[in-house]
Amino acid sequence: MDSGSANSNNLAATKFDKSELSNVLDSIYPAGSFSGFAPVQHSDPDIFVQDVGRIDLPLSEKQAKEIALKSHQAPYGKDSETIVNTSVQNTWELNPDQFEIRAPDWPVLLDNVLAYVRKQLEIRSPISAELYKMVLYEEDAMCKAHTDTEKIPRMFGTLVISLPSSHEGGEVIVTHQGYSLKYETSRHDMASAFWFSDVSHDVLPVKTGYRWALTYNLAIEQSAQVPRADGFVDHQEIRRVLQSWSQEVNNGLRRASPLYFIFDHKYTEVNISSEGLKPLDLDVVQSLSEVCPELGFDLFLTTLEREESGLPQGGRFDRYGYYDEYKAVYGIRPPEETYDVSYRSKYIFDLNGNKLVSHVPLNSDDILQDHPIEDQPDYEGYMGNSGPSATVFYKISALIIIPYQGTVSFLSLIDPNSSTPSSLSNAHLRTLCTYFTTRCMEVSERSTAQLYEFVSTACYPCSSPSRVGRLAGDDLLKVLQTSILAQKPELLDLILSKNKTQVPIEFFTWIRGKHDDSHIPTEIFERGFLHTLRTQDTLSEQYQAILAVEGEKVPTDEIHDIISRAVDECIHSYPKYRPLFEEDGPALFDLSLYYHDFSYLEETVVPIVEIRRRCTAFVLGFARALYQSMKRQQVPQDRAQRMYEHIARLALEDVKLASLTISDIPLSQRIQEKQKVTSKEFMTYDSMLKFVSALAALKLENHLELLFERLLSEAEKINGHGFNTLWIPLFQTLLPILEQQKINLAADHWVQIFQPLLRAYLKNYVNEKPPKANMSRERVSCYCVDCTIDLNPFLASPSERIGYFRMSDRRRQHLENELQQARIDCTTHTEILGSPYTLVVTKPKTTEQHEVALDAWWQRRNLAEDRLETFDQNLLRSVLGNQFDEIMSMKFLERQEQPTMSSRSLSSSSRHPPIQRSSVAVNPADQLRQLNAEIARLAGPSSMTPHPSSTPKPRSSTPSRPPQMIANPIAGSKRKYIEVIDLTGDD
Repeated sequence: MDSGSANSNNLAATKFDKSELSNVLDSIYPAGSFSGFAPVQHSDPDIFVQDVGRIDLPLSEKQAKEIALKSHQAPYGKDSETIVNTSVQNTWELNPDQFEIRAPDWPVLLDNVLAYVRKQLEIRSPISAELYKMVLYEEDAMCKAHTDTEKIPRMFGTLVISLPSSHEGGEVIVTHQGYSLKYETSRHDMASAFWFSDVSHDVLPVKTGYRWALTYNLAIEQSAQVPRADGFVDHQEIRRVLQSWSQEVNNGLRRASPLYFIFDHKYTEVNISSEGLKPLDLDVVQSLSEVCPELGFDLFLTTLEREESGLPQGGRFDRYGYYDEYKAVYGIRPPEETYDVSYRSKYIFDLNGNKLVSHVPLNSDDILQDHPIEDQPDYEGYMGNSGPSATVFYKISALIIIPYQGTVSFLSLIDPNSSTPSSLSNAHLRTLCTYFTTRCMEVSERSTAQLYEFVSTACYPCSSPSRVGRLAGDDLLKVLQTSILAQKPELLDLILSKNKTQVPIEFFTWIRGKHDDSHIPTEIFERGFLHTLRTQDTLSEQYQAILAVEGEKVPTDEIHDIISRAVDECIHSYPKYRPLFEEDGPALFDLSLYYHDFSYLEETVVPIVEIRRRCTAFVLGFARALYQSMKRQQVPQDRAQRMYEHIARLALEDVKLASLTISDIPLSQRIQEKQKVTSKEFMTYDSMLKFVSALAALKLENHLELLFERLLSEAEKINGHGFNTLWIPLFQTLLPILEQQKINLAADHWVQIFQPLLRAYLKNYVNEKPPKANMSRERVSCYCVDCTIDLNPFLASPSERIGYFRMSDRRRQHLENELQQARIDCTTHTEILGSPYTLVVTKPKTTEQHEVALDAWWQRRNLAEDRLETFDQNLLRSVLGNQFDEIMSMKFLERQEQPTMSSRSLSSSSRHPPIQRSSVAVNPADQLRQLNAEIARLAGPSSMTPHPSSTPKPRSSTPSRPPQMIANPIAGSKRKYIEVIDLTGDD
């Protein structure tokens, strides 16, 4: 048996243990910072030296000499030996058994220093410091460059804490791979310097005073790899652990679920990417990236969130803010008693920092480290008035490692054991579509398998066969292009069999280009082209797709045959259930004439138009394309004239004018609206205008009369919007055209058409003038004197709004009771003024509703007047005949009303406030004008209501209206037609 087989058998027998993966990743150390230096907060270590006593701070010369007398020369490390040589190291030192550190808080200071060392040297695993020596450098003392030997198990470095002692010189120089750093201990009361054991270091001569310090040997915990300045990665061990994991997944012994490795640093959403990682975290990602693609693992970055709920620290606080006071002093603290803990991936990113999904729950057992949270909470949840409860959140950054078989279900939020479809939002689906299609083009065959799984499970879930596919637009385009270029038949078959959504038009230019460049075979081109052509929603979009495929380059015979078959399919097999729109008419005409001939139009296409004759916009579009070809001399004129007359009559006989909706909204929106309301027929104003202009140009007066007869028969059904957007602008433009074609507009049949049409317009759009408000109410059933003589006449009055009833309390109460029992729509209150008091009964302000309606009526009336004035008045007078003045004045819309206003209503029921009397002398003429104005205001319609003028306007008897800026959606400003422009052309 060879060594490879032996290794394979050993691997199969190895059980995956996630702690091994955690350890091997923890053992990765980057070649980054090799040393560090920082001031230390002053703290007296309370050092006691044997035969010297307690050492006071700062160190005095007397005690320094006493320490030197009790010390010995310091050795230095050379290779694996320790040698004493004063020419290399001239330093005094004391062993730990010769002195004591008695300060009880010194271990706390040392722990803080070690935390800083661990952070600066980017070490994940716990470290410890063992006291090695007390060193003393007197004047001229120095230490030449050397590296430290291992003095204790798992030693990786040295820590030096300089103590308070005045001196100059004695700088520490650390050097690694030609790069040196200088640490000046003389500038600080206390300071710490540290470096890896494989870093060279020396101490320059002390110029004056004494340099005094404690030295420690740094060691790492037993399970971790001993770090070095050059960094360390055990690639072989990483590979072994991942292979054992992969083997269990492939054998079905373990689910393909992710594991999370907590980073040493925290990252924001902005800087979390491979480029933004710190060296310690970056080394882990890079080390895994070298082996994971080969072994079948995917890597992602994530920001984790841990939520803890429980009893706040400091006891049970009430709702009056005592917890806030505690927090202000101690900061955000974790709960004292935790009763609920949960984790989730707030965001998941690819290694480039692109956000893929969010809010993915996870199990804490999937986190590799045993104690991933050691920091303070990052923020606190809202407590509200829920009582003694605190919720805090921790933010963590991590690396996700997952077998490739589980990547799709993990990112798509699909439970492999459930038939429930993905709950991804459309935005996340688009993001994942980009991710998987990009990987499919860049990585390996596994990526193609992932794209297939993503499309089949997240985009076209089998559990919901009737569910509409979620792929659309650019996402569909990317997947379709990828499936074609990957040349994986099963992936392309899946897309072509499942997709029913319209493919973007860019695809057709793309697939022709790929075929011309020999990137795809003709068979694939044909399958992709014909399928995507059938997905186009309308005939005009199919035509655009064919034009895109045809392109500017002359197609080969094979491609030409495929396009010809596609054209025939579009013409003959267009689904009857699909609506046809204005653009589809020219598309059908151009397809037929370009790929066939005029006889084909007569024999094959016209019958198709006859079948779809109820699609008015489509038929008019077809007629417009035919007329344009006639003008360009592209078709036989006599045969084309007969075809046009036939097509035009088809449209006019079956048109439902009341259902025509003039709109310039995009085609996609018209398709959606058509699906909601099938009776709507969308078309543009330009289409109808060119149709009618063509009828006039071809002198098809019978067709024009048929159009207006149909219009007259449906006039009552056409709403005001239809008149304003189509027919009134059309009439305005059409009258000069008809006159130019020598059509007698004063003929009876034209007058009989236009008179009722314009009356219907004003009736349907402006409507009749709202009647005046009626204040009358139901009477009460009581026959007492107060009810019969006072209350009921007030209630029955159509003009009185407020009634005043001055009487005793018992009589006032009786009236209120009667109003309540009869449920009369009035309010009551007692006016405490004089004796007896007055009961005030008020009816609702229905006049305000009337004024609003009246103002709206006047606005519509003014707009209609503007539209009528944009007509050529002479031509309009011709077609309106003897009804010109009546229609232009719109008097038939105003009802004859007999206003009633009693003296009591003037004093108590008007909505206007009484005239204010001033105590200052007023000019009698001014007072008279003010009184007249008030009387006029009370007696007539509201000041908000426009009044018709008794003076007729020039050219018509249209009443005047209050000055106001009203936009004219047709003309913008009043104008007359001086010359007639041919609107039947192509431009």
